[in-house]
Amino acid sequence: MRVLPPQEERRREVELLCNLQDDMAVLENGWQKKKIPPPKAVSHLCEILESIRAITRAESLDQFENVCIELEEKLTLVQNKKEKLEKHQWTLVSDLIQRVRESLELEESEIIDLTSDWTAPPACPEGARNGDSPATNNHQTPALEEDQMNKPLQTDAQELLRKAQEALISGNGEMAKDLAMQAAGVLAKIEAQEAQKKEKGLRADLEMAVHEEAEAEEAFNRINEELSDRAKEVDQLNAKLAEADSSFTQHQQLCQQIKEQVEKIEAELASLGQQRKNLLEQFQEALPARDAAERECARLKNDLEKLKPELDMIKESAGAAEAQMAKARENKKSLETQIDRLAARVAS
Repeated sequence: MRVLPPQEERRREVELLCNLQDDMAVLENGWQKKKIPPPKAVSHLCEILESIRAITRAESLDQFENVCIELEEKLTLVQNKKEKLEKHQWTLVSDLIQRVRESLELEESEIIDLTSDWTAPPACPEGARNGDSPATNNHQTPALEEDQMNKPLQTDAQELLRKAQEALISGNGEMAKDLAMQAAGVLAKIEAQEAQKKEKGLRADLEMAVHEEAEAEEAFNRINEELSDRAKEVDQLNAKLAEADSSFTQHQQLCQQIKEQVEKIEAELASLGQQRKNLLEQFQEALPARDAAERECARLKNDLEKLKPELDMIKESAGAAEAQMAKARENKKSLETQIDRLAARVAS
């Protein structure tokens, strides 16, 4: 038979489950109205399941603890974005809280019968107790009564030792031996109860350590998975960085070439600007000579216009002289012909 926790601890667990139900109602309402984001709601649900699982583990409610584990696995899928948080998941967690609470409330009424052996008065001779032992409250649990139980046991042991000493002094060695054995039994029972108390505490510590170890291992695995994911992201970012760096180098070289071309063009523009300046200076210097040449051309044209009538007259005179010269040539030929004829006559 499993050892039930103390009654006050049971009531505290029931109260905790009631508080968890209230928290669930607030969380579900906030989630439905989209006031609480799904990741935060899932995180709170996981915390609630951890609290329920701690209670079921302490109470050895294996069937409910297995349900907690299954629901935690489902919520893990939701956290990993492999599934979505849905209404029925809230219903399952709420129903689990209610069932665990009902189970604890049903078993709470059985604590009195199951703990009667712990709260009953210790066995010892009627003469040794004399009805002086304080009455025990059968409605109190062992955890709250352990210290109070140990006190009457210690008192009984002291009383038995005192009576054994009195019997030994009175010469009743057999009774003294019997009383001493009873006192030793009471002391052994006290030591056994202390050992059970320590064992229970150590078992609770062991369960807590196992739970913490499991949580730490789960957290470690989760961190390793996140680390692996981050390492993959880092590798991807490094690859993208290498591509970006290569692209940057190419664009930087292209920019350098364009810059050199711009500088070359700027130098050519500066040279052309200087040439333009020099040509402008030469143009300014040539302007007076051009104006003088223009004036001389105008003067010569004017003089030419003035000489035109004289030139026409000269041309007419030249034409008349040419006509006279042609006429004189004809006369000359005619005279030469006549002379030749006369010479021929003379010769004949």
